[in-house]
Amino acid sequence: MGVLLERGAYRPLRRAPGFRSDFAIAASFLLENVALVIAGGRARPFPVPQMFNGAFAWGGLFVPR
Repeated sequence: MGVLLERGAYRPLRRAPGFRSDFAIAASFLLENVALVIAGGRARPFPVPQMFNGAFAWGGLFVPR
């Protein structure tokens, strides 16, 4: 999506005077919202690898992995 946006929109506007920064901000909002629609807006839990479960016992001190 980013390559298409660069080739179709940014490249023609590089030499044009005017609203380049406004277009870049609008394009970033568009990409962000498209990603939210595709992936969803809810946080997903990250699976914790088994090697990080538990704790080390060192004397009377317990250190989580």
